[in-house]
Amino acid sequence: MVKYDLNKWKDYTRLRPDLSLLDLDSGRGWDLATKLVSERGSLRRGRLSAAAALRHPYFLLAGDQAAAVLSKLSFTK
Repeated sequence: MVKYDLNKWKDYTRLRPDLSLLDLDSGRGWDLATKLVSERGSLRRGRLSAAAALRHPYFLLAGDQAAAVLSKLSFTK
């Protein structure tokens, strides 16, 4: 029906969740969500990795704050 199109899903779903947070800041949240659920192509392109998602503007804080938060994250065991 809607496959990977979040705009169609938003209009189609009966759940009607409050997604206003994703609309803030020029829709950066929708941009991130769309890239997280997009179909991954044969060259492994399309969908964001976790590391790339954390670098998305949706998560960016003011300069040094963002660097401080990201420096504390570890993706290894």
